[in-house]
Amino acid sequence: MTIKCTRKYGEVLDSGSVEHGFNDHAGRSVGYKWRIRALEYVDLAPDHQYSYCSRDADAPRHVVELWGQPTRDGKGYGPAFNTVEFPTLEQARRDAVRRVEQARKRDAKKFAA
Repeated sequence: MTIKCTRKYGEVLDSGSVEHGFNDHAGRSVGYKWRIRALEYVDLAPDHQYSYCSRDADAPRHVVELWGQPTRDGKGYGPAFNTVEFPTLEQARRDAVRRVEQARKRDAKKFAA
């Protein structure tokens, strides 16, 4: 069964950015930034009709959300709607490390040769 709910964002639990040590074809420093924050799903009345999300009734209500984005000269570049939910902060941090490494490898193929 699904329920209607809204997202209530809490404090930022972790954030950071990293530069990979090389530049793109336009001479901009290539990197990646991320933010991890608390997220709570709050029930809405069943007759609520506007601005809600559907969620499985059995899904956890308190999660952490990881958002990440490639950067050029420290500014966001590319996809901005890149979020994933995790049950724990530790899992989100592990995935942030994985994403940074994936971005470094991907960008190195494009720019560092």
